[in-house]
Amino acid sequence: MPEPVPAPATQEISIQFDDLGPAEAGEKAALLREALLDAAPGLSAEVRRGDGETMDLGATLILVLGTPAVIAVATQIAKGIGAFIARERPGRIRIRKGDTVIEVDGASSDMAKVAESLAKMV
Repeated sequence: MPEPVPAPATQEISIQFDDLGPAEAGEKAALLREALLDAAPGLSAEVRRGDGETMDLGATLILVLGTPAVIAVATQIAKGIGAFIARERPGRIRIRKGDTVIEVDGASSDMAKVAESLAKMV
């Protein structure tokens, strides 16, 4: 009988700001990174450039979750994203893990639904 395949040691979740130009998206990604690090201190988060040709800081926020931390920080991440969206109103953002995508309209999204979707994602 074949041995079970172990789960990956880490999971990556990317967050993109679809409705913003590269410079503003980079600023929002940096602000969200700080908010999430405050909300979930064990989280690893970095801002990456979506296009290697631009000089902007980056428009995509990458969250790296270690397996034991996944469930523990999912709620904190969802609350951090909800608080950020309520405060910043960044337009539409896209949260992606593998083939799973959540699109959030920063002007009118129901954060309880976002939190539930994010918890299912991780």
